Amino acid sequence: MEKHVGISPSEFLLRELRRRRMAAGLTQDALGERVHYSNTHVSAIETGVKPPKPEYLKAVDEALETGGILLSLWEDLVKDAGTPVWLREWIEYEREAVILCWYEPAYVPGLLQTEAYARAALSNGWLSAEDVDQRVEFPHGSPVLSDTQSGSATLLGPG
Repeated sequence: MEKHVGISPSEFLLRELRRRRMAAGLTQDALGERVHYSNTHVSAIETGVKPPKPEYLKAVDEALETGGILLSLWEDLVKDAGTPVWLREWIEYEREAVILCWYEPAYVPGLLQTEAYARAALSNGWLSAEDVDQRVEFPHGSPVLSDTQSGSATLLGPG
């Protein structure tokens, strides 16, 4: 049975933004003039090329006299919803699950990775060396795997 995930909060906000603009009878050019942004910027936001910023949404709310609904939608639904599309279905399963089983024959899960393995896995050309360093760094007190001279790894607890 296929599960329908629906649209993301970001997609909902962008649809609502566009719907409100069109209901007001405004083109992207006209809205851009009212909020002091270019029509290219308005288009980029409506199509999801650029994420909407709170300042922009506040200006659009004022221009369209929405009572602050767009900024409110962003704050309540989108602000912390930086979830990649490919992960959304898993998160839905996770919400309903009593137990989760995960099988990865060719990848070691994060907490079981040694620093060397994590660096190799993240050094794929998509991240800068600085980003790799930041993602490999474990917060103080978190379990960390330590490479041993024998080539095995040891799980270290806090302290």
